[in-house]
Amino acid sequence: MSPRVLCSGKPIILEARVAPYLSRILTEAPIAADMTLTLMSESWYQLTATVFDGWQLQWWILSHSRAIELLATS
Repeated sequence: MSPRVLCSGKPIILEARVAPYLSRILTEAPIAADMTLTLMSESWYQLTATVFDGWQLQWWILSHSRAIELLATS
């Protein structure tokens, strides 16, 4: 997924916990230019990225619901 795919709505900072397999996907196809992945306990990763809060983001989160836990948005 290119960074321009999730591009409707207002910009927000997304913080989430992601499973290892989703972190590998995000490494190959980042959702934002400023995206970072940091290893947390139990092999999960913390995702931080500035993304647009729109239906595309909501759909993307739901499509990965078993591999992502939202921590915060701002």
